[in-house]
Amino acid sequence: MNNNRIYDYNKFAYDNPRRSNRGDYAFSAKLGTTDIFLTNLPDELSDISNIEAIIDYSVIVSADKEGIQKLNFLTEKIEIVVEKDKYPNDSEEIDIDIFSGQNIQPDRINSISSNCPIPSYPTRLEVDMQNSMNVENFMVDVYFGEE
Repeated sequence: MNNNRIYDYNKFAYDNPRRSNRGDYAFSAKLGTTDIFLTNLPDELSDISNIEAIIDYSVIVSADKEGIQKLNFLTEKIEIVVEKDKYPNDSEEIDIDIFSGQNIQPDRINSISSNCPIPSYPTRLEVDMQNSMNVENFMVDVYFGEE
């Protein structure tokens, strides 16, 4: 696996000529409130005012002389920051870290790509929290490409 994480997908896509678009690549992407959906929330997460996530993922690119044949996505880490409204007091931030193979089984994180996964970065995050703050109980779906 390539250890170089790519933080600017657009620059990578522009700078990387087609002939070298094969192999393993690692990326980081940020999603905001409109692209993150939490369901079956525990009581600790009532009154959410804002939510953001950073998703670290890998892409295995299979290509031949005709171009890219297949993209396989693997979500490795998700860092979610939830901001709770505590009016009239200051809001409270809660960090939820999801590490595939560490605090959650890899089969509980699904990396789902559309038929045409271009753009090939996460476009939607769905987390079924199973009424628990225990990450190992979560079911996670990360969607890549346009819906």
